[in-house]
Amino acid sequence: PLLCICCLVLVVLAGRLWQLQIIDGATNLQASKDNSLTLKTIAAPRGIIYDTKGQIIARNSPSFSLAVTPANLPKSQTEKYRVIKKVAQLINVSEPEVAKAVAQANANPIVATAIKTNLDRDTEIALLAAKSDIPGFSVEEDMIRSYPLGPAFSQVLGYTGSISPDELKQSQFSNYYPRESVGKAGLEQVYEAQLHGQLGQRLSQV
Repeated sequence: PLLCICCLVLVVLAGRLWQLQIIDGATNLQASKDNSLTLKTIAAPRGIIYDTKGQIIARNSPSFSLAVTPANLPKSQTEKYRVIKKVAQLINVSEPEVAKAVAQANANPIVATAIKTNLDRDTEIALLAAKSDIPGFSVEEDMIRSYPLGPAFSQVLGYTGSISPDELKQSQFSNYYPRESVGKAGLEQVYEAQLHGQLGQRLSQV
């Protein structure tokens, strides 16, 4: 009886294995292909600037950004256009502007690239509520530059902004991603190499 039970179990297992590999193999393979990979950049804090007395004059403040991962956008051009139109409405910018940002992000299609930074609370909530309706877009934790002393040192400190396509072509920005924040003037620009942190990365499958 024990031998018969063992044989029956083996037959059942063999049948299940055959089903998974032969019958359901194509379905499982397609499901595996449908999984989307997203490479999310983990922002490194930009360096803090102090004056000669040790007082902070430039720092980072927590914020949220809207990012796009081109590889996760709908494959249908019609559906992709619908999603871009929806996003444009949610963040109150023009459709061409969103489409241009998506096109720039295509340089790294599996990287979640920020296309709008410093989201206000209402916009953040609206985007999160529409998450299932805007595949390829996501709200990400971010940081923005802030200056505690206000405009008093603005000419000296300068400011930061999204890296431009022309700057991306320069050798000193070879490790930067599209729309990443860089120093544009003043000390922020002069000491860009020292202030810019090393980004981390996290690959996830969804």
